[in-house]
Amino acid sequence: MLPRNFKLEKLKKYDGTENLENWITLYEIAVRSAARDEHVKANYFPVVLDQAGNQWLLGLPEDSFDSWEELRQAFIDNFIATCEQPRDKYDLERIRDRKNEPLRDYIR
Repeated sequence: MLPRNFKLEKLKKYDGTENLENWITLYEIAVRSAARDEHVKANYFPVVLDQAGNQWLLGLPEDSFDSWEELRQAFIDNFIATCEQPRDKYDLERIRDRKNEPLRDYIR
């Protein structure tokens, strides 16, 4: 059950483009400041997910989780591979400045 007049302001739905762990941390902070309740985090979660997130959530068996922490970790584990990951030093070694390439393209 959500508290009366519960609403999260300015929280963008998770659509896979943001850093997953940063986004879910911001979600937790927003809910904590608005409601201070673990049940509200879990109950309101589908509202802040896009279609892919909700399809995943609705595809889970009933009673899959006993806590918000379990749901949080399962969500991260499922979607972390879809997030853009930082590159490593080997990716940097492969970068070459092409002849007549604009600086903006080289940096990208």
